[in-house]
Order: sequence, then structure tokens, then C-alpha cells
Amino acid sequence: VSLSPGPLSGVVTVGVTALGAGGEESGVEPFVLTLSEQSIVVSSNDSRTLRLYVSPPNHETLYYQGDLRGQHVVTEVRDDTDRLVTDGLRPFPACSMLASHHGVIVGALDRYVVMSEPMMPHLHNPVAGFFQYASPVNLLVATDGGVFIGTDDATYFLSGLETDPSQLLALNVGAIAGTGVALPDGRAA
Repeated sequence: VSLSPGPLSGVVTVGVTALGAGGEESGVEPFVLTLSEQSIVVSSNDSRTLRLYVSPPNHETLYYQGDLRGQHVVTEVRDDTDRLVTDGLRPFPACSMLASHHGVIVGALDRYVVMSEPMMPHLHNPVAGFFQYASPVNLLVATDGGVFIGTDDATYFLSGLETDPSQLLALNVGAIAGTGVALPDGRAA
């Protein structure tokens, strides 16, 4: 990202995402610029399909400005296009156990349980998309209402994974690795 003389003034945010083979969009950490009668020049030699997003001056929402092929000069910001929805998201981490609950993937990573974004199994919110436990997670069992999480110390139940995740202490008894099973009637044992 570089600047050249132009018509834009104010605080502008710029982000570039990459599209995967299935059309899935990557996460992005946007770049904030303060402009004073300038244009934004964004360039890349990445061979993947890249999508350029820019916010109007002094606004927070980033809008699609076109595909980035080599170099793109932004002299005006369109705000009638797709909005960036993968801001701050990261690739889903490698986990030792996985479970799926409706449109969310749940994974165990030592003492953490991480959740993908709803309908985006490849992306994870590193700020809000996890729960931490006192001992390693050794059991994940999905049910219709949520996911049971077993640790050495206790068993928990996560619900609302698609909207507002919450946790309850299900049992004050730990779980033995590999003993969880989803029953045909939708319950877990």
C-alpha cells in the first residue's frame, strides 16, 4: 500500500482478501491510513484472486472496490458494493479433536475449545471464538442443542454456538478420553 496525490482526505481503512478454490474468502487484518488529498495505490504479485476492500473516509465499514490484479489505484470509494465480513478472522487452527454443530466446527486444542465462524468452517475469531479450561480437553460430543466438552476435572455444555456462545457446568465430574458417544435419539453419553 502506498499513497500518491489525489482527492481523498480522512482516515481510510484498506484490506485485501484472497479467494480459495471453492470461492471461500480469507480473513484479513486491515491497514489504517490517514490521508490528506491523496489516492491509495495497492499492489500485489500474488497469483490468487484477490479482493480489495476500502472504507470511505472517516467510516468504519470496508466495501469491495474490485479484484486486485497487479495494481489498483483508489481515487474514490464506492459504498454500494459488498461489505467486508472477514475482518479480524484467522484460519481455523489444527486441532486434536473436531465436532460439528449445525453450521459451526468445534475443535479441541490442548486446554482450549475453538469455534469456527458460522457457515465459514475455514475461519476462526481469535478474540471471541474460544473457551479455556483448567485441564486439557479430552472429549467433544455434539448434540442437537450444543456440544459437551469433557476435561479431566469437569464436563461442560456449550450452546448458542451460531449466535451467542455460552457455557454451563454439566457435571462436576471429568471425562475419560474417547468415551463420549452421540446417541441415535440426539442425546450424548
